[in-house]
Amino acid sequence: SHMAWGAELSPNYHERSRIQGTREITLLVGAILVLALPTLVEQLHTDNVGTSRVAGMGWMVIVLLPITVFWAVSRVGEKKVSAVSHVSWLDSFRVIKQNLPLRHLLLCDLLSGISSGITAALFLFLAADVLKIQSWSSSVLLMYFLSGIFFVPLFIIISKKLGKHITLSFCAAINAISINIIWFIPPGSVVATGFAMVLLGINMGAPSFLLRSMMADVVDEDVVHSGHLRTGLFYALLSMTQKVGGAVAIGITYAALDIMNFIPGGDNGNGVILWFETLFIMPPMVLNVIIAITILSFPIDKARQEHNRKI
Repeated sequence: SHMAWGAELSPNYHERSRIQGTREITLLVGAILVLALPTLVEQLHTDNVGTSRVAGMGWMVIVLLPITVFWAVSRVGEKKVSAVSHVSWLDSFRVIKQNLPLRHLLLCDLLSGISSGITAALFLFLAADVLKIQSWSSSVLLMYFLSGIFFVPLFIIISKKLGKHITLSFCAAINAISINIIWFIPPGSVVATGFAMVLLGINMGAPSFLLRSMMADVVDEDVVHSGHLRTGLFYALLSMTQKVGGAVAIGITYAALDIMNFIPGGDNGNGVILWFETLFIMPPMVLNVIIAITILSFPIDKARQEHNRKI
């Protein structure tokens, strides 16, 4: 509902990217604050540091969530809308079947979720057991998030020049190429790993905000053809594909680690390490190539979206 609300704040093709991009930036800032919180808790020298870390995260949500929600709903307001009828699950699947742009986005979001899920699921193992920078893992992870914050505004600017779907294809192509840098990082090289995380940060925020901005344009297209405003349904489907992608990534990668006899913190031979690097690099590379090719045929550009808004 939060993302769907963002989709309805503006009818403008590019303004939607700015809104969803801003949402993505604040999400990443929140993630960085949560990552920094355990470090602050440690300075308090509490009796049970582990429990205090988790409690600190909980209190952060308890305190900030009511304040931020109240601020948002009181400042943004609500426009008048006509009542909409309930959409059954069966009707939802009919919508997917009949809507080509929606299928494009859901497929790309699913693949993006699997790709980013693999990176997230394997990152700590990569840092500790392959790149041998365990003591620096939190720092390079922070660089990953900061890089994501930096690249979101950049890709907002690029999307104004190229259009959303061309920009997303460009972004996926960069992701497919840049992840191969992992092959060339020597163990123990913090600087090289940090540079790699900066490049991989493109994958952190850019695809997410572009897909969510494009979904608002798909909603317009659906309203023109069906006469129904189904923003909530479409964004619920988008949330589902992202979560399914993350779950599939964990299921596949951890099962693969077991098959290759990878032992976290253990004595893994060169052959096992090579298989690990292949698992970390190849699936995201292939998935991003598929995204780059698939989204090129996305039919809703700026001109078509503006035509739909007129209708």
